[in-house]
Amino acid sequence: MVNNKLLEELKEQQAERLCGTCGFPKDLNQFYKDGKDKEGNTKYRRDCKECYNKTRVIERRNKLKTTQKPLTIGTQTRRRARK
Repeated sequence: MVNNKLLEELKEQQAERLCGTCGFPKDLNQFYKDGKDKEGNTKYRRDCKECYNKTRVIERRNKLKTTQKPLTIGTQTRRRARK
């Protein structure tokens, strides 16, 4: 009987998938794992690692811009310095 993990590794080595963000075909090892389905097969994110990281950087920057509260000193309003 063949080990299930070995079969899963073979599938990962041979499989390709399209990134949902950039649209390029990439190997499965370029996608983050996203849990397992009902049958126990590994699921992967729709976007590749590169696109995911770029998206996270943009989201973090936007979050910092919207959560910063203006600092008032006297009559002037200044933005708080970044940490």
